[in-house]
Amino acid sequence: SSAGKFTKNLAEETQEAFDERWGTSTEWHEIDLLASLRDIVTQVSTRVFLGPELCNNKEWLNNTQAYTDNVFKAVRSIRRFSAWFRPYVQWFLKDCSKIRQQVKRAEEIIEPVIAKRIEEIALAQKGLAEMPNDAITWMHEVATGKDKEYHGAHIQLSLSMASVHTTSDLFSNILLQLCRHPEWIEPLLQEEQSVHTDGAWEKTSLYRMKFADSIIKETQRIKPLGVPLSHRHVSDDVILPDGTLIPKGAIVATNMSRMWDPEFYPNPEEWQPDRYLKLREELGKEHSSQFVTTTMESLGFSIGSHACPGRFFASSKTKLLLNHVLQNYEFERVDTGKNATPLFVEYITNPKAKLRVRRKTISP
Repeated sequence: SSAGKFTKNLAEETQEAFDERWGTSTEWHEIDLLASLRDIVTQVSTRVFLGPELCNNKEWLNNTQAYTDNVFKAVRSIRRFSAWFRPYVQWFLKDCSKIRQQVKRAEEIIEPVIAKRIEEIALAQKGLAEMPNDAITWMHEVATGKDKEYHGAHIQLSLSMASVHTTSDLFSNILLQLCRHPEWIEPLLQEEQSVHTDGAWEKTSLYRMKFADSIIKETQRIKPLGVPLSHRHVSDDVILPDGTLIPKGAIVATNMSRMWDPEFYPNPEEWQPDRYLKLREELGKEHSSQFVTTTMESLGFSIGSHACPGRFFASSKTKLLLNHVLQNYEFERVDTGKNATPLFVEYITNPKAKLRVRRKTISP
C-alpha cells in the first residue's frame, strides 16, 4: 500500500541518518543530543518533502537548518523597528540579508528537482510511470488549475522550519525521560517487536504502537514547546459573555494550564508513560487519548481550525525514530542537567545535553 511504502521509505532514511550521526560502533561514545537529532530529523523529513534526490544533499540540509535559525534571528532584529519602517530597514539588516541569500540558494538547488518531478507527474498521468509521492507532488497537484502561485523553495523551507525543530525537541525529551526511567524501555521493545514481527512495515503498524503513542503524548504534555499558544492581536474591542472587556490593540493567547491540571490529570507533575495507554482503555476515550488528537485538555498541537496539520506526520516520524533507537542502540545520559529550562513562556530543551550511546551487538 502507499501508506506502507511511505513508512518503509521513512524507516530506510531513518537508518541511514542514524548510521551517519550516531555511528555503528559497539563501543560507548558521546553524541550531542539535540544537534544530532536536528540533523537526523532534517534528513528524514526531506525524504518526504523532496524525495530521494535531496535528502542526502549536505548543502540543502545545512541551508535548511541555517534558514530556520536565521529566520528567528531576523524576526528579533526587525522587531526593534516600527511596523511602517520594517519594509525599508530589512534591506540593511545582516540577518535579513542572510535569509534572502539562503532562499536564493534554495531556489537554485530545488528548481531542477521540481522540473524533474513535474515531468514524472506527467508520465504518471499517462500511465507510463508511478506517481511520485512527496510534498513537491502534493503542492503541484494543489496549485495546478487553480491559478495559485507556487514558490517551491519558500514552501519547502517553511515545511522544514515548522517540522524539524519541533520534532527534534520532542524526541530529545523522550530520550531524556527514558534515561531517567530506563525500566520503560523493555515494554516499549516488546510492543515494537509485536507490531514489526517480520521486519516489514504495514499500513497499521504505526497505529498499533499504542504504548509508544502514549509515551510521546505524555512527554508533550509534560513539556510542550511553550505555555501560551494561538497569539492574536485584538483588532476591535471584544466583550466576553462574563462582561470582561478585551480592548482593541491587546495581545491575547490561550493558556495551556489544563495540561497540568490535577482535575484532568492525577499527579500532573509526574511523567507517567502509560497514562494515555490506560485512558484509551476507558469507554469514549480511545480516540481522544491518541497523540494526534487535540482536546481542551491536550493543546500541544493547538485546537480547532488552527490545529497543526503536520501532527500526523510528526507522529509517524517520532514513532519510527523511537523504534530505530530502541532496536539498535543502548544509551545513557552523560550530564545531570535539567531536561528543560523555562525561558519566559517557552520550555527550552538543554542544548548541551549529551548522551553516551553504542550500537547493540545483536538487534532484538
